[in-house]
Amino acid sequence: MTLRIEKPAFNLREKLSEIDYQKVPYEKMPAGSIIQTAHFQTMNEFTFSGTSFTSGFKMKFTPRFAGSKLRLHIWASTYMHTGSGAAGNDFQIVRTFGATNSNTGNEDIIQRQSWMNYLNRNSYAADYYPDLSCTTYDSPHTTEQITYDFQGRKYGGSSSNWSWRIGYQTLNNTNADSYHKGPGFVWTIQEIRG
Repeated sequence: MTLRIEKPAFNLREKLSEIDYQKVPYEKMPAGSIIQTAHFQTMNEFTFSGTSFTSGFKMKFTPRFAGSKLRLHIWASTYMHTGSGAAGNDFQIVRTFGATNSNTGNEDIIQRQSWMNYLNRNSYAADYYPDLSCTTYDSPHTTEQITYDFQGRKYGGSSSNWSWRIGYQTLNNTNADSYHKGPGFVWTIQEIRG
C-alpha cells in the first residue's frame, strides 16, 4: 500500500505579505550577512609632512551587534616626490571608542603599514602618483560609537624623507576638465554579522 502526503498549494507572495515585517530584521540575518555599510569620500587632499603620525581623515561608525566583524576599506590617490629623499606610504588606522575623538589613552592601532609604495630616490627620482589601497578587519566587541582615524607621516618617520600627499588630484581648478574630478579619498566600512 502506498501512502501519499500532499500539502495544499500556497502563494509565496501572499505568505511573505503576511509576515509582520517588510524586510528581514537584523536579528534574523544569518552569519556573514552585511548588516550595514557606511561610506565617506572627499575631494580634499591632506599632506603628511611630519615625522610623527598625524590625523588625516576620521570616520565614525556604530555597530548594531557586539559580535560583528567590521571590514574597513580605504582607497586613495597619492603623490610622492623622491627628488630629495626616499618616499613611501607610512600610515595607521587608530580606533577610539565612545564620543571622544582622539588622544584619550583608549586608542587601539588596528592596522599599521610601512614600505607601501616605497620609492628609493636612487632608482626613482621624480614625481609618482601610486594608489593606496588597504583592507583590514576589526572586531571591536561593542555597540557604542567608534571613531576610526586614518593617520600618516613621512616615510619611516625620518625628517630626511619626502612628505606625501593623500587624496591628491592631478586635475586642478584652472583645468577645463576640473569638473570631472572624482573623490581622491574613499573609505567604506561594512558590518558583517558574526
